[in-house]
Amino acid sequence: MDGTLTDSLAIITACFDRTMREEAGVVHEPAFYRRFIGPPLHDSFAELGVADPARFVAEYRRRYAETMLDTPLFPGVRELLERLDAAGVPMVVATSKKEEAARAIVEHLDVSRHFLAVCGADEVGGRVAKHEMVEDALAVLAERGIDPASAVMVGDRKYDVDGAAVHGLPTVLVEWGAAPAEEYALAWRTVRTVDQLAELLIGAAP
Repeated sequence: MDGTLTDSLAIITACFDRTMREEAGVVHEPAFYRRFIGPPLHDSFAELGVADPARFVAEYRRRYAETMLDTPLFPGVRELLERLDAAGVPMVVATSKKEEAARAIVEHLDVSRHFLAVCGADEVGGRVAKHEMVEDALAVLAERGIDPASAVMVGDRKYDVDGAAVHGLPTVLVEWGAAPAEEYALAWRTVRTVDQLAELLIGAAP
C-alpha cells in the first residue's frame, strides 16, 4: 500500500523523525528513515536500537494518526484502479500497516470500492508478518472462487517479495516506491509507470 498506491514517504519519515527526536533525543534527517518504510514497525524501532520498541510503536502511531489521512495516492493510481476494475481484475490490499489505519486511508481516498478487502496487521491477534497479510488476502480470493495460485503481488520493497514468496507468488515491484534499485532484481517484474502495471496485470488476470 505505502509506496505502491499511496505516496506516504514524507508523512511516514516525518513521523519516524518526530518520534525519535521527541522520545529518544535522536536526530536524523527525515530521509534517513526511508529504509524503514515496508517492514513491521516493531522491527524498525528494534533496528533503531530503542530499549522498548513497543512503546515507540505506540508513540509513532499516535503521531501518525494526526496526519495519515493527508496521504495522497500516487499520480495515476486512481485511474489505474478504475482501469483494472473495469477489466475485471480482482484486487485485495495486503499491507503491514495496522488494518484499521489502512482501511481508514483507503476509504478516505474513496478507492475502497475497487478492493475485495483490506488485509492489514493485527497485533492483538499476533499477525504482523507480511506473509500473514498475503495469506489473508489469498483467503479472500479463494472465498470468491478465485484461484489463489493465479495471484500476483504488487509492491515496492523486498518485504513484499519475501511475503509473496512464502506462498509461491510472483511479485511486481513498482519503481515509484521506496525501494533502492538493488531490490529490483528480487522481483519477477518491475514497472516504471502505472500504464505498464495495468498492461501487465490485465494480461496476467485469470
